[in-house]
Amino acid sequence: MNSVLSSAPSGYPVTLSEAKAHLRVLHIDDDTYINNLIAACTSIAEGETQRRFITQTWTTYWDEFPSGPEILIPFGSLQSVTFLKYKDGAGTLQTLVQNTDYVVDTSAEPARIALSPSNAVWPTIQWNSIQAVQCQYVCGYGAAAAVPMDIKQAILILIGQYYEHREDIVVGASVAELPRASKYLLHPYKLYNIL
Repeated sequence: MNSVLSSAPSGYPVTLSEAKAHLRVLHIDDDTYINNLIAACTSIAEGETQRRFITQTWTTYWDEFPSGPEILIPFGSLQSVTFLKYKDGAGTLQTLVQNTDYVVDTSAEPARIALSPSNAVWPTIQWNSIQAVQCQYVCGYGAAAAVPMDIKQAILILIGQYYEHREDIVVGASVAELPRASKYLLHPYKLYNIL
């Protein structure tokens, strides 16, 4: 499985002014650095939860259809499926029709695509083909205002940690992969068993 960002989010869950207020920074000297921290800490939180926070479009590729009747979407907060395509026996890309060939369950976590009741099996794909199945979908909570406050707070805590400690190891401090408070805040949003 390989996932590629097709359309980037319009921003981040936390703004520069929110991050600066959290850090109690009043000057503009570190604005670029803080913006970089916002991006990096958002990425860390998304990786920890297996979600994407702000609306964005991804395309995921598989070498074959699953052996069962469902495809799990690798990121949480699915909004919609744009297309589901596959390479047929001749290597020609074919598009499956939503609600005819397959159905989408956006309410499940993780979200899933399932064969429609009229289909018993997935179509036959080109033998030994790489990335023979592709799905494009939109995921995320929406705009920054829709992102849960726990997630925003976790990102702010991470920003504070990395703003204060700019090296991998800080003498006299305990070593941790992710600050505990952030882990606790993100834990309810973490998805399991997607890959």
